[in-house]
Amino acid sequence: MCTANHPPSDTAAPAALDTSEAWLEKNFKSVIVGAVVLIAVVIVTGVVRYRTDAGAACTSAETVEELDAVISKHSGSQAAANALLAKAEQLWEKNQKDSSVAALQKFLETHGSHSLAPLAKLGLASKLDAMGEKAKAKSQYEELISQHADSDVTPLAEIRLGDLLWSEGKVEEAKAIYSSLPSKYPGTNQ
Repeated sequence: MCTANHPPSDTAAPAALDTSEAWLEKNFKSVIVGAVVLIAVVIVTGVVRYRTDAGAACTSAETVEELDAVISKHSGSQAAANALLAKAEQLWEKNQKDSSVAALQKFLETHGSHSLAPLAKLGLASKLDAMGEKAKAKSQYEELISQHADSDVTPLAEIRLGDLLWSEGKVEEAKAIYSSLPSKYPGTNQ
């Protein structure tokens, strides 16, 4: 008996396809939710790893060059902001005063909402004052007082502004600042 070679029956393929389609229709929402959760896990893991790496890099940086590498590699991150503050301090200690002031100014421009921004502004004003740039220092103290009225460093900024005015011979203005402090900041020992 001769048998003809017939192509395999196509009835098995549609049955398998129908089963897959039925399963997909039944579980479509679960598949989508699972995919979204997987993507979220991958993104969160990447962000955590990036932040951990950035934080570790900042913590281990000991030189201005190493801090610059953190600032460059992790631009816009919390670690870059912290590295910029550390860099400003190191530069000041190395008597590179203009570079230190520039680093603080860059920090304030790029990380103005950072929790240490009021402290950085106070540092900038103090450094300008120490460099003899009294008008710029006064402006920074006044900005700090007006922009960060609730900051813990604002009373100190007011005292420093009063000191600056006193040194310029503006004794009455300085006294007015000093005498207003207890009512502005009741309950503090500042």
